[in-house]
Amino acid sequence: MFGRLLKPGPKYSWKRVFFTVALSTFCLSGGATAIYLFYRYTDHLHTTNETSVIYAVVQTAAQYAPLQTSYLSEVLELSDDHPVNFSRFNLDEAHERLMATHMIREALIKKIKPGILYVDYQIRQPIAYLADYTNTAIDEEGTLFPYLPFHPPRHLPQVYLGAHAPPNPWGERMHPKQLAFVSAILERFDPGRVERIDLSQSEALSAGTRQIVLVLKNGPIVRLTPKKYAQELTHYHILAMQIQTGKGSIIDFRNPEVAYITYGK
Repeated sequence: MFGRLLKPGPKYSWKRVFFTVALSTFCLSGGATAIYLFYRYTDHLHTTNETSVIYAVVQTAAQYAPLQTSYLSEVLELSDDHPVNFSRFNLDEAHERLMATHMIREALIKKIKPGILYVDYQIRQPIAYLADYTNTAIDEEGTLFPYLPFHPPRHLPQVYLGAHAPPNPWGERMHPKQLAFVSAILERFDPGRVERIDLSQSEALSAGTRQIVLVLKNGPIVRLTPKKYAQELTHYHILAMQIQTGKGSIIDFRNPEVAYITYGK
């Protein structure tokens, strides 16, 4: 038995050997090519198939009251009348459209086969209104964005910038120094106490007119210097515990070491 196994096999010519090897190689490479072409063909069918469209938008948000799905669909340019091909939908462009609303702070968008768009986002939370324009709010980063209809009506402080307000506010940011004034002032009062923060003269060239003006709810108007406003607010709180200054009164801290009080009628 072992002798038969060790005997040499039949003899083949070199032409036949070359033909056999070449045919085997072609079959192997041709099979790989066929698989690749089949993959591209099925991918093309999936891309051009009329049934391969976006048919749902699923959203999640950190806030209790997220945006309406119909609004998100409109922003993403999705419509039942004009179905959008799932494979050709551009996620980068969709992200840009979401951020262009100005009221979305962060957004993540991705596709889920066979035809779902998943959108996770965070909307901006207002800390005050910009009094220079209607329906314009300010978030903690100083970004200006539309308030309604994305948030319910509520009482918030108003910030007035005057000539320093940008001409097209939505999407713009307050100057860091202005935002620092607003944030520091609001931190020193209970919520709802500050009615208005006027920063229109905080950068005035004349020292006599340079000031920050606060209007307090059922309380006085407080005039502060931009350089020492934090210390002057501390003096105000000490003073408020000792004397009663009602609505219409004015407390002026702009003269060093002196507080001028004008009582309202």
